[in-house]
Amino acid sequence: MGETALGVSSVVRSTYMILIIPCFAFAATANTLTSRIIGEGKSDEVMAMLRKVVKNAVLCSLVLAVFTAIFPDLVLRIYTDDLNLVAAAIPSIYVICVATILGSVGVIYFEAISGTGNTSAAMALEFGVLIAYMFYIYLTTKVSTIAVVWTAEWFYNIIIGFISFCYIWKADWRKRAI
Repeated sequence: MGETALGVSSVVRSTYMILIIPCFAFAATANTLTSRIIGEGKSDEVMAMLRKVVKNAVLCSLVLAVFTAIFPDLVLRIYTDDLNLVAAAIPSIYVICVATILGSVGVIYFEAISGTGNTSAAMALEFGVLIAYMFYIYLTTKVSTIAVVWTAEWFYNIIIGFISFCYIWKADWRKRAI
């Protein structure tokens, strides 16, 4: 998509990696707690625990995302002094702020699948979603702006979150021996 888009993606990716650190920490916690609760024979408490973890993750991510959305220039200036690049990156920053919140739900439910002991299901889900994610990115790079390409993070988090939630809610994982 060009040199400017590459520069925008570089600073946006760096910012996104910082924003999603709490999301990954809460997701690892959800994984561990899911295994622990199942090991204690309290599988019926997994959904309630996940709701609490998601609530805390969303609140934490919301603080970071709102700060970043209010002060995008300040955050972007950490990575570049090029004011044109900062201005070009702001729409993508807004996109990743939303993606951060979505990831605080989707990634937690996804990690809970591994916590159930079904790592094969988690791998198959991840593989399938990544194929769709790459296809989405390919299509958007051909027809749109860099900010729209970054909506691939929304796509990924929504799809993986929805399928993972459905798995945790409906699948036979309660019958698995860990």
